[in-house]
Amino acid sequence: MLKFKDVNFDVIGFKSSWKAKSKQSESGSQTEPLKIEESETQTIGHDEKESQTDPEPKVVVPPADAAVQPSLVAFLGRAVPLVLRELERSEKSRAFDGYQLIEEDDDQPVRRLLTLRLAGRPADTGTTGDQVSCLSWSCTGSVVAVGYGAGEHQSWCEHSTSLALWNVHRKDLNPNQPYQKLELRSCASYCRFHPSEPSVLAVGMVTGELQLYNLSREEDPLLGTTSGIIQGHREPVSALHWLARSAGYSLVSASRDGRMLVWKYSEAKQQLQLVKQFQLMAGQVPRSAGRRAARADSEAGLTALAFSHDNPDQFTIGSEGGGVFLCSFASEVPITAMTGERTEGLLNPVTSTFEPHQGQVLMLQCSKFHRNIFISAGSDNEVRVYNTLQISPLLSISLEAEVTAAALSPSRPLVVFVTTGSGEQHLFDFTRRGAPLHTMRLHEKPLVVTALRLNDKQPSLLATGDAKGAVHVWSLATEYVSPKTHELAEINRLGGVQTDG
Repeated sequence: MLKFKDVNFDVIGFKSSWKAKSKQSESGSQTEPLKIEESETQTIGHDEKESQTDPEPKVVVPPADAAVQPSLVAFLGRAVPLVLRELERSEKSRAFDGYQLIEEDDDQPVRRLLTLRLAGRPADTGTTGDQVSCLSWSCTGSVVAVGYGAGEHQSWCEHSTSLALWNVHRKDLNPNQPYQKLELRSCASYCRFHPSEPSVLAVGMVTGELQLYNLSREEDPLLGTTSGIIQGHREPVSALHWLARSAGYSLVSASRDGRMLVWKYSEAKQQLQLVKQFQLMAGQVPRSAGRRAARADSEAGLTALAFSHDNPDQFTIGSEGGGVFLCSFASEVPITAMTGERTEGLLNPVTSTFEPHQGQVLMLQCSKFHRNIFISAGSDNEVRVYNTLQISPLLSISLEAEVTAAALSPSRPLVVFVTTGSGEQHLFDFTRRGAPLHTMRLHEKPLVVTALRLNDKQPSLLATGDAKGAVHVWSLATEYVSPKTHELAEINRLGGVQTDG
């Protein structure tokens, strides 16, 4: 049985912790007084007024039949066919080709603007290394690069020469003092500015060496060189070309050792690197050229190179023996397939052969107006127009004087500039057979013109160099620069393209 009883416990107390006692304090801050301002504005008011005008008179047009007199109808019936026939004839006429306004200076169709010469080189002497060996215009059309060298080399080149640069548009231009000068350890044989980088310049030497410069680096402009590369050229560099590829520009060089080499500049290694090699063999030079070497497996020197403007895989090369060849950059045919001897890494680019010159090919240039047209000039004193689709030349010009250089006009499709060993410079139009459009002389006495370069950016400018180290900058009249209406139709006809009408 349970029993209950009363029990008393001591009282235990504790403070509540669920709610803290808040602390309060008072503080003040000072602010800028609020400013209130009133201003008035003026609004546009509207007003209405009335004016009185005279009513417009009604013009009554008589019916067409009433306005035409029988005599007028008879006149138009006789005159309209005659006028239409004359308009058609004038559209096809060439009577006004080359017409110039009377205010133009007809007395000087070609003017000498400048004569550039390095200080310390007398005008009446032509010592070793004084000859202008190559020229190149920058992509801006303002700077001309001038390379110097000796005319002939009996042995290995040991001359110290230079490459000078003038900006022909500078106000402070000194014709006897270039704004920049590069010292070279051998004679320059070819130079070429980059097509989009005006400060990048490639230079080829008589020794076969290539040098790449960045002219914006005044202290050390040399970017790279092929000196010490075993696979490099062993003979004078005869041509340079900047080839646009998907991975950027490559530098293509041709030499009298028969090789065409493709180079790529390595930013990381700060040097030119060889990426592809082509070789022309003596066995490929046509017998009709008359200069085939005794052995078919010997090298045939390259003297000219030109790439198509429309197809970067197609190019033409010219040889010392006069051969002119159509080639493919995509070729993977080894030289061993032709010679029977294994030559590591060398490829045969030739796909077809054209009728050769009877002497060394001096220059080749592809037309930018038609993909099938290119021109050549040879030491046989002939300048020719070829179509890549046929072996024989379409047109040719024969000169009595020795041809030293030639170039196509950058603005007129079938106008070519030709220089000679007697100091003459001719402008020929292939659409007009016979005498040249214009002939100019450098000096009163015969003087060999050693270099020629037209300005692609400014077609009215061209530069020529002579055997005494002088560079002459010429200005061409509008007549020799502006294309004529019939020229495109003519070059399309020569290229095998039918034109309307």
